[in-house]
Amino acid sequence: MLKKVFSIILTLMSLILVVALQPHSIHADNPDREYGSDLAYKRRVVSTPHTDDNFNEKAVDGLMHTRYASQGLDDAFFYIDLGSIEKVGKIVLDFEAAYATQYLIQLSMDAITWTTIAEVTNTEATIDEIELPEFIEAQFVRFQGVERGTQYGYSFYRFEVYGPKNLAAGSDVYAVSSNENAVELNRQYITDNDAKTRWASAVLDDQWVLIDLLEAKNFDMVKIRWEVSFARRFRIYMHPSLTTQPDRDDAGWAEIVRSDVGLGEVDTFKLSGVETARFLKIELIQRETSEATKKTGRLPFESTFSIYEFELYRWDDINAIPLGHVLEFSQNAPAWTAMSNITLNASGLILAPIGYPIEADGVVTNLASIADGDIPGFESYAVYNPAVIYDKERQMFHMIYRAELPDNFRYYFMGEGRGKYELGHMSTLAYAYSYDGVHYERGENNPIAWPTSSDEAGGGLEDPRMFVIENDPARGGLTTYYITYTMYDNSVTREGIIYTHDFVTFHKHGRLAPDFNAFGGAIKSGSYVTDPEGHAVMIEDPRPGKSGKVYMIYMNDGSYTMRINFCLFLNLILHVDVVLHNSYIIPLHLNV
Repeated sequence: MLKKVFSIILTLMSLILVVALQPHSIHADNPDREYGSDLAYKRRVVSTPHTDDNFNEKAVDGLMHTRYASQGLDDAFFYIDLGSIEKVGKIVLDFEAAYATQYLIQLSMDAITWTTIAEVTNTEATIDEIELPEFIEAQFVRFQGVERGTQYGYSFYRFEVYGPKNLAAGSDVYAVSSNENAVELNRQYITDNDAKTRWASAVLDDQWVLIDLLEAKNFDMVKIRWEVSFARRFRIYMHPSLTTQPDRDDAGWAEIVRSDVGLGEVDTFKLSGVETARFLKIELIQRETSEATKKTGRLPFESTFSIYEFELYRWDDINAIPLGHVLEFSQNAPAWTAMSNITLNASGLILAPIGYPIEADGVVTNLASIADGDIPGFESYAVYNPAVIYDKERQMFHMIYRAELPDNFRYYFMGEGRGKYELGHMSTLAYAYSYDGVHYERGENNPIAWPTSSDEAGGGLEDPRMFVIENDPARGGLTTYYITYTMYDNSVTREGIIYTHDFVTFHKHGRLAPDFNAFGGAIKSGSYVTDPEGHAVMIEDPRPGKSGKVYMIYMNDGSYTMRINFCLFLNLILHVDVVLHNSYIIPLHLNV
């Protein structure tokens, strides 16, 4: 029997093990370790180019007869984004005839810096099951070729990755709201510890799942592994009962996870502490689908909720070696982006689009149709361009953000027809608040501002900016929050202004500088000069022959060339005195 040499290298532990074992069997001494489902199943793959139709994703499609085949390069590579940080304990490679006589297994947090944790030497095509002596925390797992065993590249049927078995495996899913197919997509598949099986609901929002863990379990992390049809909005609850299975509407359910920003693939929630429960409920509120699925013509409102695995862990009790630094990026970004110099919110997105574009189809047609601000699907396409300010009096953060609706959803999503409805690709402004600056809740009366004039018909309201004036003499001494924004009619951009004292009632005044016509009247993204806390700053009037204090705002629409104008405001309630542009003065007047 031929032998292979296998080395496990854990540099973070200063430990190197070299083991000579029989083919097909490479194990550390972990006889009692239990593993979960395959973490690599249908995850994203990056590799050197393939040959013929042996695409890289075929190594993670769960099929025994499909394979990835690289071009004939000794240094060819293949790596998987697991979709979240996992504790990796075992990797399985099932080689086709084109095997590797030598290769490395490497792990990374950022797909930039790789740590070699195993070196493998083969003398024939084998199924290599590589078990690590310790779990290692990582998000990316890479095969790095060193030397080919044949004249061809490297080819494997399967590339699998395994972590610890989760606490919900084997639980009883005792009730669901509906089934797309109760036989082939059975509800018990949610907790069967098999990456390839799944449950799917009917084609409806507001679905639910009830799970009996069979005994009380302690856990501090929740994961949901989604199929391409996932939940944008969902909640997870636990029940205090330890004996009797509760119904969905029974009293006592306590929320432990809330998300309005689901992006699919793998949603991970680290709880603030250890929870104890036997019965859990998943409330699935709104459906979403992957971008690739949308391109096939299947839109979110035509889809189901579909879950491969629901998982619980006592994460902090699973010993694992940390590896490097976490890379964070948008999973829906059009390109892979390496970011090594910034840190993003560890809990994921703050807000994501909700609602369905189809809700506006034939309803949002002109300004009269949205006069009361009741705009179905107003933030179903995008939410972005936020402005945030801290409220010292209420000790909370206020956010104004741009919400966008694709008014002709069949054109934007499916390529059917051409042209736009009267309101174009319309944006409104909406409000959200937070007490920690990280976790935000939407306001109850969104949107807070929407197109009401010809200046805004078409593009709508864009690019909010915010500042505050305490003891505002223009508003009876009240603290006033001003919001500038871009008014866009699909042709020209203009500057608008809104103010509020409480972020409940908003006063919209339209154009900030109605008489300003430099560059054809195109001005936007006005930003007042403020201190670091967002208070508008008054400066000495810099104009020849003038004295006193003035506010200053920068504004202009430079198209592809950046151009900046600045205005000097003597009093927000009375008028704008002048705009300085280059070497000439243009008088303006404004009543707000």
